[in-house]
Amino acid sequence: MRSNIFRTEYDLVNLDQLEALFDKGATVTVEALRERGIVSSRTALVKVLRMKTTRDSFARFGADVLESSPEEFSRFIRDDLAKWSKVIRDAGIKLE
Repeated sequence: MRSNIFRTEYDLVNLDQLEALFDKGATVTVEALRERGIVSSRTALVKVLRMKTTRDSFARFGADVLESSPEEFSRFIRDDLAKWSKVIRDAGIKLE
């Protein structure tokens, strides 16, 4: 029997699962979902996150859906860390 090489596989994501596993305002990444056993493929997740109903559901608990590759996300975190580190240094904020 031949396999269908054009077959698309999806991982189903129940939004109640996300609300139970992530804090309000948390960053939900593909890696975090994989670690929790919710999804196995990036493609499936992107398709789910592009749906308007999914975006609206995320907005309900204060989250925004942003699409990025792991490399883009790493760059965002690195840049954000550098920005806020400078703010902390310039303001003379010290850990107590």
